[in-house]
Amino acid sequence: MAEDFLFVYGTLMRGQSDADIYHRFQEAATFVGEATVLGQLYLIDWYPGLVLDPAGGPVHGELYRLPEGGDLLAALDTYECIGPDFPQPQEYKRLRHEVGSGGKAWIYAYQWSVTGKDLISGGRFEAKLTPPR
Repeated sequence: MAEDFLFVYGTLMRGQSDADIYHRFQEAATFVGEATVLGQLYLIDWYPGLVLDPAGGPVHGELYRLPEGGDLLAALDTYECIGPDFPQPQEYKRLRHEVGSGGKAWIYAYQWSVTGKDLISGGRFEAKLTPPR
């Protein structure tokens, strides 16, 4: 079975959250290293949204190796409110995308309009607000 990787750029990065899914993710996935993708990063609310764009700047994040089985990825889909149980159009779409200088990883790409949203300059998210409980 091929290894699965996930690129994260927001609340799932190390030290960015205290949510249950964050702790589950950090315990189950293996940190590989820092990585980048090309695009634009916006502050949507207390969390960011990545709009992939090959002409965009670097968006900084972290690359993780996922455990076998897919249970964690399914839990992350629920956290991101994607899949057949959620209404359309969904805020995020999970897709495989080129990360860094080689290889592909799963990424949660933002799908809704970013009109009126603040661009995160430098492409690096740092949590400033506590998510609602």
